[in-house]
Amino acid sequence: MGQFKGYEYTGRPNLYRGKIAGVIFVKKIILITLLILSLTTQSLGRIRVDVEVDDRADVRVIIESNYEREPIAIEVYDDDRIYYINQDMTYRDGSSEFSFRLEKNKEYDGKINIDGKKKKFSISTEEDLQEKIVYVYIKGYEGVILSKTQVEIEEDDTVIDVLERVLEDKGIEYKIKNGYVKSIDGQAEFDIGAKSGWMFSINDEFPEIGAVNVEVDDEDYIKWLYTKNLGEDVGAIYNELLYAEEEIEKALEKAQRILESSKSSEEEIIKSIAEIVEILDDNFLDIERESDAKILIDYVGETLRIVEKSTDKIESHKYEKKIIGTLDTLLKFLLESSDFIKDEEMKGEIKKDTSRIVSISLGVMAEIEDMEDLDKDIEGIIESIDKLMNKLEQEKKLYIERLSKDKDEIKFKFPQGFLRNIFDGNIDKIEIKTQIASLHIGAHIFDNAGMDKEVLIQLKKVNEPVSGLQDSRVFTLDIMVDGKEVYDLHKPIEISIPYDTQEKKIEDLDIFLLKSDGTRERIVGGYDKSIQSVEFVTSQIGKYIIGTLQKEFLDLNNHTWAKDAVETMAQKGIVNGRTDTEFDPNARITRAEFTALITRMLEYHMSSDVTIPFEDVDKNSWYYNPIAIAYDRGLISGKAEGIFDPQGNISREEIASIVAKVLVNKSFNIEEDKNLDFFKDRDDIALWAKSSVELVAKKGVITGMEDGNFAPKKKANRAEAIVILYRLYNLLKNE
Repeated sequence: MGQFKGYEYTGRPNLYRGKIAGVIFVKKIILITLLILSLTTQSLGRIRVDVEVDDRADVRVIIESNYEREPIAIEVYDDDRIYYINQDMTYRDGSSEFSFRLEKNKEYDGKINIDGKKKKFSISTEEDLQEKIVYVYIKGYEGVILSKTQVEIEEDDTVIDVLERVLEDKGIEYKIKNGYVKSIDGQAEFDIGAKSGWMFSINDEFPEIGAVNVEVDDEDYIKWLYTKNLGEDVGAIYNELLYAEEEIEKALEKAQRILESSKSSEEEIIKSIAEIVEILDDNFLDIERESDAKILIDYVGETLRIVEKSTDKIESHKYEKKIIGTLDTLLKFLLESSDFIKDEEMKGEIKKDTSRIVSISLGVMAEIEDMEDLDKDIEGIIESIDKLMNKLEQEKKLYIERLSKDKDEIKFKFPQGFLRNIFDGNIDKIEIKTQIASLHIGAHIFDNAGMDKEVLIQLKKVNEPVSGLQDSRVFTLDIMVDGKEVYDLHKPIEISIPYDTQEKKIEDLDIFLLKSDGTRERIVGGYDKSIQSVEFVTSQIGKYIIGTLQKEFLDLNNHTWAKDAVETMAQKGIVNGRTDTEFDPNARITRAEFTALITRMLEYHMSSDVTIPFEDVDKNSWYYNPIAIAYDRGLISGKAEGIFDPQGNISREEIASIVAKVLVNKSFNIEEDKNLDFFKDRDDIALWAKSSVELVAKKGVITGMEDGNFAPKKKANRAEAIVILYRLYNLLKNE
């Protein structure tokens, strides 16, 4: 059999076509008629005014009209003066609304004006002297305690207020604590089992909030009923948690008040927090559904805010230890909740709260010298973190954020065995974020023994000017393992320091490690514009300096081709002037000096087992280490067997040879054809240097002279050498 679709019957398509046409014609007539009527109605300019007044003389004037998006004005007045005046635009449906308060027990006149059309109305704030009443009915497990009884109500009365009043009036025994009904007429909660107790309905509906929060209205019918099975026998689904929320909210408010009071003792603060945790523990012991888990997660978050604020006021180690115990319990609440959470957003909340708990824990531990009695709590925290990360299937990174009230110093203490257990579990990296700096710590940051020991990390912002540096930022990173300072890490860490460049050149920024002897060692790093931070990786611990070196050499004014390169390399700490204002650009540069410059620029470091074959390089000389480093890296060889000639001036082809070896080490290829046709004096280039000259020339690191020659034997001056190093630096940086 066919099926109807609108007016058409698809089984026999021709049967209803005539009817369809007739229906369409009728519809057109109706639509035209409605259009005419609507236009006629519009022209009549209908305005309707309704007035609502409550017991406080709050007035609500509701206007209905067919004036769409038109200016509307209102005046409220009496014989003496105007009390209220306002104007607005009507809504798309022609309606509008005004709210205001008047004096009680008076009569007022009002006037609405819409596009010149006026409508008058009146307002009365005379009190309704007629009493307001509700009805109360109480039935226990032994039968009806109070049949339907009329009770007079007062302004702002709640269900609990009415219950207490009628029980007092009738002389019925009761127990009510904090708005929670424990017993009526000797019939108490749990008398008939763990699921028994008192519930209420109002107008046959069971509110999902406590009776102390439900205000009554005239003619309400309130029933108090004793349930034996969580409300099923009285027509309600009883959720214990909804009624526990009221108690939790009060405990949270109490703790907040205690925290804000300057007169509160540390003991009072700790007790108020313990009260919250106890209520949570009592009511969320056996949660069975996701909705309950979400409630618990919300309360854990609110409790954490209070705990975090309390750490600013708690100084006694006795109470700091209690905070650690509280945090362990809160973490267990999150672990219990995670079994029921499927929502990805809520999983993110659990992870965020987990990080906060760890952050607060490590911050509090940093202040506790004696960690005795905390082993169990610490083990619980570690175990819960591991299980949570595994359950939530999040990235294997523990995120710790710590914003201290003292913004110039922040401490973290990882208790004995913490790092070992964390990294042996489901965590690959710990990210610590503070307002001073952020650290990315990977596994094996310390040697095997160090991973099992107590670790204290302290970040400190140092407000001191640094000579020779512009817009400098200074901070120290101190790490102690088992009470002993550490200066070198087994594996490097990533460090990120906030730095707003504003109008400064990012390429001019430099990072230095201030060594114990007062010298600065440059550290390779970069600038991340997205987070406005300087980032670097280092295994050396100490004081770090970020800034722009102030270098301007007056004797470079006639060497404009070299000025930018020399001053930039000086700002980076790669080269120094003869004085603060003189560079001495025309002076020859020795083989030892160039070797020291290029190893410094490349940040090559000395290996402990390097030996060099050069008899003319004294082990006590300043250039011994740079020459040993360059020799170890394969950058240099001697002038002859056993001879390096450190004080000899270096030639351009010798520089080309060293630079080419750097490029080869960085995977640049040397051409085999040794095509040097672009230099007039190509035949003067030594055979051992030809391929090197070709590579550095083609890469633009060393160019020819103005006359088209390379001048291989010419001794390079200081300006030439630094320009070559500057080009090499930029080439390597951009590859």
